[in-house]
Amino acid sequence: MGNKYDLNYMEFSEGQLSNTVRYSSPEAEAEAKAQAETERDKMVEYFSEKAPIFTNEVDFDPDDIQCAIYYLDKIKGLKFNDDEANNSEHIKLFFEDDYEFEIAGLLLIDGLLPVQAREAYVQCVFNAQVCLSNKKVVCEELFVQPNKRGRKSIKNEMKQRIEDVQKAIDSGVSVTESYKLVAPKYNKSPDTIRRSFERHKSDQIEIELRLRTTYTKEPNGE
Repeated sequence: MGNKYDLNYMEFSEGQLSNTVRYSSPEAEAEAKAQAETERDKMVEYFSEKAPIFTNEVDFDPDDIQCAIYYLDKIKGLKFNDDEANNSEHIKLFFEDDYEFEIAGLLLIDGLLPVQAREAYVQCVFNAQVCLSNKKVVCEELFVQPNKRGRKSIKNEMKQRIEDVQKAIDSGVSVTESYKLVAPKYNKSPDTIRRSFERHKSDQIEIELRLRTTYTKEPNGE
């Protein structure tokens, strides 16, 4: 095993100061509590070296530090699934509440947040941006501004229309029915939705052909 305070091992003792522990004498209780306090002091000292920003932010509070250690232990081994990026339940595997999200943010700054949790953290921010934008909430801290009319908003709408058609098709709905299903949502005719979707598919095929041609050439260019 590694250093007792190595963050890779998470071997800090739980319940050392618990009121449920029974002691043989007041002296034994005082000795156990003193030992526990010493252990906590060592834990704070070690963690402050590994995560100085977190430790300073929580004012060297051993309870917060222990929570951070338990949090790292909890998410150890979790895998972030890109296909579930917009699923709040999947994100909650990494952050159950705002407290864990705050812990993760500080550990991220200290460079201690595992890569899978970093992906979930960034995706959570992206999801928040989309949520605020859809609710027409301006948030300068997250660079969420009112949607501007013009080509950018039209482009975003077209992208969403295409995604909605593809989702309908993937769910088992026929292509023709998918056009009809999506059209009312955007106040468009099924033909308009069809043309956008077919144009998108055509562009995709052209791009794939170009890439295939580019990357299958021999080193001499032939």
